Amino acid sequence: MSGFTFSRGQWRQVGLISAGAALLLLGLHLVPRGPRLTHMDFVVGGPGALQFCDAQNPKFLPVVSRTSPVAMTLDPSPPPTEGGASEITLTLKTESGKPIGPDELIPTSTRKVILLAIDPSLEDFQAMTPEAGTRPGEWQFPFSPRRSGTYRIFADFTPAATGLEMYASADLNVAPGAAQRAIAPAVWKTSWIVEQEGYRLTLKSASNPIHVRDSVELRFAVESSRGGQVSPEPLDGSLATLVAFDEARTGFVNLHADAPMAEGSMPMGNFAPTFMVTFSDPGRYVVWSRVNVGGREITAPFRIEVLP
Repeated sequence: MSGFTFSRGQWRQVGLISAGAALLLLGLHLVPRGPRLTHMDFVVGGPGALQFCDAQNPKFLPVVSRTSPVAMTLDPSPPPTEGGASEITLTLKTESGKPIGPDELIPTSTRKVILLAIDPSLEDFQAMTPEAGTRPGEWQFPFSPRRSGTYRIFADFTPAATGLEMYASADLNVAPGAAQRAIAPAVWKTSWIVEQEGYRLTLKSASNPIHVRDSVELRFAVESSRGGQVSPEPLDGSLATLVAFDEARTGFVNLHADAPMAEGSMPMGNFAPTFMVTFSDPGRYVVWSRVNVGGREITAPFRIEVLP
């Protein structure tokens, strides 16, 4: 039997295929690849460790006083000033220094990272959604503080390795603006109804008074101040959001009422969202609501007290 031999054209094809495969392997080898984060990258031991959030049993978490497996830093440019605008670079890394980029996270609602900023008086609350930066672990977002003092910014995100929400925090000093104004200390007064921008926003508790370690049902509603229903639209994937901070800003809880799968809005009169939450410590809390009405984000603070 005579041996099989390639023609000159066939040998050329073999050579081209081999060269292409070699270049592909070389390219894959040269592509920078960060360490793939695992569940253990988000676990720290000890009784003071920050725990993952159980979506089925949301509760207030003291983020600041617990040991977190995530290091969060803020680098503003220019330094933030009351009434001014800054561009902030946020860096998220694991305790061992591994960067946490968009590929390592899955969306919470519709965003990879949600930032919740609150000033010392608890009267300037802002929710922001940063975009991934050019360097691994870096995120960018604009920030325009309305007051001065040391703001506390909490990050809410979900690692793909765990599928459970994780939190981190960092402080940001805001200098007084050019036209400094005297601000009288806020007088604490429990409030369940707030008039804001032509709307009446209401928060009701099924338990009154509210006690620690009880699972509390909160019901939120909004209507026109002149009467009549309004139609909320999705905001960051939710029809309504409640964010609670304690008076000392040691932590927060971020509660969502999911938007319906069908497109279009739903009358708030037919959609009175309820939120279940547990407070682990007594004290004063501010619950900020967020809702999108007519293309505008309306926020309002409710002041509540949790008893022992």
